[in-house]
Amino acid sequence: MRPEPYTLVSGDQSFIIRPLTLKQVREITRILMRPQYDGNAPVVVPNEPLPSDYRLPDYMEIDRSTDIIMTALGRDYPTIKSEDIEIGVQDIPVICKAILILGGMAVTEVKNPQEVPSTGT
Repeated sequence: MRPEPYTLVSGDQSFIIRPLTLKQVREITRILMRPQYDGNAPVVVPNEPLPSDYRLPDYMEIDRSTDIIMTALGRDYPTIKSEDIEIGVQDIPVICKAILILGGMAVTEVKNPQEVPSTGT
């Protein structure tokens, strides 16, 4: 089944990320295979469920996550730059997980950050 597009909300703009092309999957796979900064991040195995404690990124993984997000946006928004995207650090793991799902590299469902219930803290 084809995944539904993901809406990335950045400030007052919204960007639709469609299921990934083969080229995008290849580029994101190369990004994921880059050496990790601290060696403690979990390895993503294509078509395997993500670990329940999966978190990409911790603060050391911002560079890799930015590349994943920009690769996913690149097809429909080729002129956008990372400095044009306004998102909170807490939203990055959710966005990256959604992108991996769109590429068939992860088997799990994810909600948009604005749909995740607040913890009230």
